[in-house]
Amino acid sequence: MNAVVPFLTSLRRAFQKTATMRRPRAHPRLMISEPVRLRTQWSQDQQGILEDISAGGACVRTHARMRPGDTVSLLMSLGVGRRLDTRARVVYALSKNSGYQTRYGLRFVAMPDTDQAQINHYIVEQKYGRQFGVRPLASGAERGEPLRF
Repeated sequence: MNAVVPFLTSLRRAFQKTATMRRPRAHPRLMISEPVRLRTQWSQDQQGILEDISAGGACVRTHARMRPGDTVSLLMSLGVGRRLDTRARVVYALSKNSGYQTRYGLRFVAMPDTDQAQINHYIVEQKYGRQFGVRPLASGAERGEPLRF
């Protein structure tokens, strides 16, 4: 009996740590693969790939070098005729040994409510379409046209 109590106590602590380490996301996220343009204070426009997006931030893959804490401008298309130009702060950088691109987690900075609503609308629109196997109208980038903003 005496050995069971310490075991249960340590088991309870382990579950409490796991529960506190994983917080739910504040905003729904959409996995995606779309071209974006980034600009840092040290570089001209750089191309990248938007890997996921939410009203709170995004994940991009690019060869541009950034560090956590850097502020970047991000220009992206949210469907046909909808463009978003916003600022974000780099939260993390994850380099892969194979390849030259790095994944960056970005948190949007001082984003107006209208832009957040536009992102939320885009996410709902995309998820709803995927649910029924419908692809939205192709953007120019999907048709092989260069990304123009």
